[in-house]
Formats: sequence, C-alpha cells, structure tokens
Amino acid sequence: MVRTGVYCRISSDRDGDGLGVAGQEKKCRELAARLGWTVVDVFVDNDRSAYSGKPRKEYLRLLAAMRGGELDAVLAWHPDRLHRSPAELEEFIGVCDEGRLLVQTVEAGLFDLSTPTGRAVARTVGAWARFESEHKAARVRRKMEENALAGKRGGGGPRPYGYEADRLTIRGDEAAVLRDLAARFLAGESLTSLARWLNDTAVSSVSGALWSMATLRGILYSARISGQREHHGQIVADAEWPAIITKEQTARIRAILDDPARKSARTPRRYLLTRLVCCHRCNRPLIARPRGGQRRYVCAAPPNGYGCGRTSVTAEPLEDIVYRAVLMALDGPGLQTAIASAENRDAADAHLLAEQMTTLAGRRDELGVMFARGEIDRATMLAGSRAVGADIDLLERRLAAITRTEALTHYVGDGGALAAEWSDLTGDRQRAIVRSVIERVTIGPATPGRHFDPNRVQITWRY
Repeated sequence: MVRTGVYCRISSDRDGDGLGVAGQEKKCRELAARLGWTVVDVFVDNDRSAYSGKPRKEYLRLLAAMRGGELDAVLAWHPDRLHRSPAELEEFIGVCDEGRLLVQTVEAGLFDLSTPTGRAVARTVGAWARFESEHKAARVRRKMEENALAGKRGGGGPRPYGYEADRLTIRGDEAAVLRDLAARFLAGESLTSLARWLNDTAVSSVSGALWSMATLRGILYSARISGQREHHGQIVADAEWPAIITKEQTARIRAILDDPARKSARTPRRYLLTRLVCCHRCNRPLIARPRGGQRRYVCAAPPNGYGCGRTSVTAEPLEDIVYRAVLMALDGPGLQTAIASAENRDAADAHLLAEQMTTLAGRRDELGVMFARGEIDRATMLAGSRAVGADIDLLERRLAAITRTEALTHYVGDGGALAAEWSDLTGDRQRAIVRSVIERVTIGPATPGRHFDPNRVQITWRY
C-alpha cells in the first residue's frame, strides 16, 4: 500500500467557498484511485499564496508528515501548487530524497526527485513558476499604480465606512457621523474620547465590532472620505467617488495626526492647562505633578524636566481663574471682533491655498493622461507625480497651520452658554476651548504667607 498525502492550495479565494481547493482534491483522489494509492491525509492551504513568503500552515504540516515517515508519496494538482520559491523547492527535494518519497501531479505527471534529471526538471518548472509569479506581481503593481493616478477605486476587502459596497455611493447615516467626527476632532476632542462616544451611543462600525482608537484614526486619516485617492500613503489624485468632508479638513486632520508631539505627550488628561502654563523665571512649560493627593503644575528641574525647578502652583484655583477669564472674554466685544477678523483672514488664505492645490492636482492628472496617450513614458510620469505630490504636501501643511476657532462655535458672545455646558463637556473639548483663545499662562513668583495669589497669573491672549 502506498500511503499518500494530498496537498491543495489556491492563492485567492475571494468568495470563501473553497471551490478551488475542493476541485483540486477531487482530481487528486481520482488519480490516487487509478494508481491504487491510499489517501491517508489531505493538506489544504486555502486563500494562501506560495509566492508571498508567508508561512503556509498545512504545507508545514505536510513536511512534518513526510519527515516523520507517515507518507510514501505526495499528490498535488500541479507542481506550482506546492512551490513558487526555489528555496522551498530545495528543502522539499531534500525531504523527498531522505524519505524516498514519490511526487505525482495531475497536470504534470510523475516527478522523480531521486534522479538528477528529475530534480533538474523540478527546478526548471519551479523557476518558470517563480517567473510567472513575479511577472504577474509586477503587472498588478503597475495596474494598481495607474488606477490610483486615475483616481479609480482600489481592490477588495470590506466596504469603507461612509460608503456602500460599490465604494462609490455615500451612505447617508454614516456620512453624517463622519462629518461630526471630523468637526469634533478638529475642535480638539481626542480619538479616545470620540471612540468612547461611538461605542457609548451604539454607532455601528462596518464589521459590527466595537470602535477602537486605531480604527477611528485610520478612517479619519484616510483621504478617501474627502474624495481623494491614495497610493502607498500619499494622496495622488482626485477620486471618482464623492467627498464626505472637505479636502481642507483632511489636510488639517492628517497634519494633526502626523504631529510628533502627539506621540510624546504623556501628561495626564485631567489637567486643563497642559502645555499652556509656563514659568516666569525660565520660560519652560510646567508639568503635571500631584503631591499628597493635590493636583499641581510644577517647573521640573533635570533629570525629570528641563526647567529651573523653582516654580509650582496648585492646579484647581489656577484652572478656575483661567476658566472664568475665558467666560468673560467670550462675552466681550473685543474678542468677538478679533475672532471675526481672524476668521476672515484665514478664510481668504485657505481659499488661496485650496486654489493652488487644485491647480497642482490638475497638473498631476495631466501627467496621467499624457502617459495613457503614450506622450511620456512611465518613469517621467512617476517622477512628475512625485514632484507635484511634494508641492501639494507642502500646501497641505500650510493649510493645516491656519488658525481655526471651531472649538468656540456657539460660545462667542455668550459665555453663559459655555458656563451652563462646561461640566458636560469632555476634558479634550474644554482644553480645546481654552487653547482657542489663550496663547499661554505665565506663573509669577509665590507670595509669602498666601496659599494662592491670583496676581501670580498672567494670561496672554491669542486675539
């Protein structure tokens, strides 16, 4: 009795029904019956590429069975089902030679790996299989790149949040959520706070799983939701699908999320004036450092900080003074006039930058058209696209740096409304409101004999 193992593999099973490997197994079993061999095990790697280099669990189990003397032969539909890597093939040849195993395929017949001729044939077939895989991968990469530069849809996977399964049609309820998330993030709310809100209000994700900060970050960072096409993380063209948020919002969101300061900030979030409070002596920011259960802002000296170590202030009375100052400022006509003037100036600057970005995007599209017509070669198109992309990135960073006052919406001219809602706002929203109007808070020297002296606090306003 010849004990044989049947190995089946298919690189892509998009429908997940396994019909490809099922057909391979059927043909292999029919061949085993003709040969009089007994199938003792079947090894199936469904939806798994042999070219990618990723581990194939069932193939490794097959090798273990071959080494363990459990098999006398291996059956496969075609040699390229077993290998598309010369390194893997050499290992397989060694295992077959050691155990004197037979290798039979439905499409290519017997592979006698015990002879130099048989091994040479196997290596030749393997080399051509590798060539085919590499050539196919190169074609796929080129096509994906061309589709991206043309603004066309990408590949498979779950539908993107905010759009229907066709990846073109906006899904209204999810689009409304995305617009709200973008506005609130730009107003200062953290990803953690927004993910918590989504889960608390039972807003469903595409998969139905709970929202995580990483998932939310990926969606907000994606240029797709502003109707733009990305390729390898870079925005390369206007997309064929409609936008949900504006390009300006995407540019600002990406600039905020790319800011290295976000990754290094470790200050506890329950401090309202984080990175706003400074020491009057050394001009260094004060850090959060509680003592005896009391929240404090402290100018920390090395090695734990970079300040002089000679200034500290209790957090609660300081934050109360700043909060009340913000309420008074919001009711004052001076702040209203200054903010209106800043918004007009920012709107004009943003409009100019947006026009420049549109012009550059048009030039990038022209490069794609010229390549399609054969007027320029692929290398010239890619070089031009990269140069234009770099200019667009620069404009996006300038656009993101424009001062905005979203956090103050509904409160300018009505400090009472903010006072009524303050306790219900998240800490991120409170901090965003304060930062929208205050540049810095300088803490002066302590007054002997006084627990807290309001005269130590000097506020520098943005407007």
